[in-house]
Amino acid sequence: MNIDELLKNNFPYYAHTRKDHKETLIEHSELTMSYFRKLIKVHLDPINNMLENYIISNHFESKRLLPQAVLLFENAVYLHDIGKINRNFQIINMNNTSFGEYPSEDSHHSIYSALIYIHVFKTQIEMTDFSRQEKKLLIKLMVGFAYIISRHHGYLSTLADFASSVQAAIERITLQPNLIGEYVLIDDLISEGEQIIISVEKGLQRVNSQDKVCQKVNDTLLGWLIDKTLYSYIVTCDFYATGHYMNQKPITSFGEINCKVQFAHKYHNSPLVQRIKNQTHSNDVSEINQLRTKMLMESECQFLRNIKESIFYLEAPTGCGKTITSINLAVKAIESDEEINRIFYVFPFNTLVDQTAETLYGLFDFKDIAVINSLEAIKKDTQEDYNKAYLDHIMLHFPITVTSHVNFFGMLTGVSRESHLMLSHLKNSVVIIDEIQSYKNILWYELIEIMHLFATFYNIKFIIMSATLPKMSKMIGAYGVDLIEDPDVYFKHPIFMNRTQPDFSLLKEEMSLEKLADMVRSKISNGQDRILIEFIDKINARLFFNVLMPMLVDTEYEIYELTGDDPSYFRQKLIGALKSVNDKGEFRLKKVVVIATQVIEAGIDIDMSMGFKDVSLIDSEEQFAGRINRSCTKDKAIIYFFDIFNERLIYKNDVRIAFSVREHQARQWYSEKDFNSYFEAVLKQLNVEKQRFNVNNIQRFFQLAIEGNFIEIQKYMKLIDQENVTIFIPRRIELEDYVLEGEKIWESYKGLLEEHTISYPEKQILLSQQRRTFSYFTYQVKYRPLEYVDSINERIFLLKKDAYHCSDKFDRKQYNDSNSKGNFSAEELIL
Repeated sequence: MNIDELLKNNFPYYAHTRKDHKETLIEHSELTMSYFRKLIKVHLDPINNMLENYIISNHFESKRLLPQAVLLFENAVYLHDIGKINRNFQIINMNNTSFGEYPSEDSHHSIYSALIYIHVFKTQIEMTDFSRQEKKLLIKLMVGFAYIISRHHGYLSTLADFASSVQAAIERITLQPNLIGEYVLIDDLISEGEQIIISVEKGLQRVNSQDKVCQKVNDTLLGWLIDKTLYSYIVTCDFYATGHYMNQKPITSFGEINCKVQFAHKYHNSPLVQRIKNQTHSNDVSEINQLRTKMLMESECQFLRNIKESIFYLEAPTGCGKTITSINLAVKAIESDEEINRIFYVFPFNTLVDQTAETLYGLFDFKDIAVINSLEAIKKDTQEDYNKAYLDHIMLHFPITVTSHVNFFGMLTGVSRESHLMLSHLKNSVVIIDEIQSYKNILWYELIEIMHLFATFYNIKFIIMSATLPKMSKMIGAYGVDLIEDPDVYFKHPIFMNRTQPDFSLLKEEMSLEKLADMVRSKISNGQDRILIEFIDKINARLFFNVLMPMLVDTEYEIYELTGDDPSYFRQKLIGALKSVNDKGEFRLKKVVVIATQVIEAGIDIDMSMGFKDVSLIDSEEQFAGRINRSCTKDKAIIYFFDIFNERLIYKNDVRIAFSVREHQARQWYSEKDFNSYFEAVLKQLNVEKQRFNVNNIQRFFQLAIEGNFIEIQKYMKLIDQENVTIFIPRRIELEDYVLEGEKIWESYKGLLEEHTISYPEKQILLSQQRRTFSYFTYQVKYRPLEYVDSINERIFLLKKDAYHCSDKFDRKQYNDSNSKGNFSAEELIL
């Protein structure tokens, strides 16, 4: 099809303009399709596979319908901007005087692109010799694709609203035929308006029977995925084509690994990998490193034996080398599967992102790695222009991307243009997901269903890893490969089994902060060093710090508090001090007590000698244990469990609460490292919860997919429920080499936001370069401050200097009491 065949060509039609040039609609459409064809080649055409499976799942012959379905898909990309023939768009947006000088207000183009697309292909489908039911399926696809076209400058909402949008558009052109009068069949379109609306309504009809939903789970999600894939291709190719024209530079690389041999060679010859290889041929290797090497080799063999599978589980104790093992598996996938050409590393917390990025920098070329999160500056070489750097960032044009779970699952279930620009580059990749048990377990069923779907049709290999790993594939009867055949070989090895000893005696008595402080002081008097104490909530951590600190004044012990409210520079400095050793390998900081929240569990590579922990979930207890006697140099370092804060206030609907170490059976599971039995019980209870008739019922999720309710699926799959407000408290922060003044940081950041003389990409990159420093002064709170000095878009609020601070620490309790009458949310206390 050629757009020229659909237009009267009485006037020139423009799509974009530069100062010195105007791009015609046909030029933009052809350029968009050229990028579509390039991406299809890079992605090895997943479209045919998805559409073929969709047709078969609806009990039709794929060979007969597939060519027409593919034609519908491809032309949705090609015709996405044909609505720009709207005379108002040409006059107002393109300054095209050929269309006159007195436009009306309606200069939209996306809905008119969708309307013309429907009219063209509705006519084509009706003229074919397909059966009535076959035509019905094609109309259904066509209407879904038309909806996607109509939303390509916005976000995906719900198909239910589309019929009314089409009807409104038809009514407008009926009153103003010359609005898109350049369409060659405009008269037919107007006369067939009622039939078009009926076809759209029929195409939007969705199954409402819960029984049918159960029978067609995969089919249901596949339709949702096809629509999202089309949206991704339209917005991505449109973005490429527009950037190509505006910047007069073609996009020549999409960030995939171009030379696999060179990529793998860099990894295999890195100092760390060479050290590991040498250990396999040496007798002078510590027992713990022997275990780490054994695990790496076992998982590699199991992975290669099952290379055709999609979901892999890597379960091993904390400190057993899961990071390097998972990276090794990703490299093996790239070497063994000619289609795999990209790596994604996904974490629940930024602390893990930073730590793993450092490991990756030692294994691969720096230019091949990008960290995409809320704190990291957008990657830009000194010789690179802002447009290319920003394009690479938003499109994930990197062989290795390290990001947060919010970003990653936002790509899979999000509705925005931005998330779908990234989505198009997930195909043919290895995705490593760390600490998946930290995600809301009420969504585990849906998460694994979505991962299996993407793995199948996007050719993704998911490596899911943790010390406490739920085998979520069992929930949907799917197959997942255990990379460690018998995790007990590692968990119950004396090196890991005996490095800590749980003590539950404190759970028998009512605990107070004062009583706990007396016990810690007693341990210190007996010479105990390097004590780590974890609370579930920030407020109790702060209160305990204030109780214990005066008790240590007459000792040589240093005391620190570490929570999610502390900026990254403080966390890094403290962790560095805790890890520092002398020439003999002894810790320099021995006489120290650290009071922390669960932020200490998130891959913080420290080694303490004794622990005290407020009871929460078994997963959390095991993660905490990984910070005690991590190097296995002591015999059974003790962890005392106590009970001060009610974890139900934070974890709410988490079924794991019922299996805490307060219960005898759970204590046995934890003590014996029998996490398999623990998760069997958890998944069994979770299955019961998912069948209840409430908002978490699994059928509701599938029904939303059937209805094409993209926005509600995004809300349903939201990993973090809490909506926070950001406050900025200016202070004077003294770092090692310089001093930061909060007021100046605020003025610089806000001034840059209000700068209008630079391009959007340049502004975004410059803002990203200030973001980490800006974060040193910010705190996430639930309640908007009652008093503030200034704000940024009523989202970030500037408070008075040093407000709500005591001993250089943010006093969250004081803030809550002052701004919410003490009615704070427990959810914001975690970490």
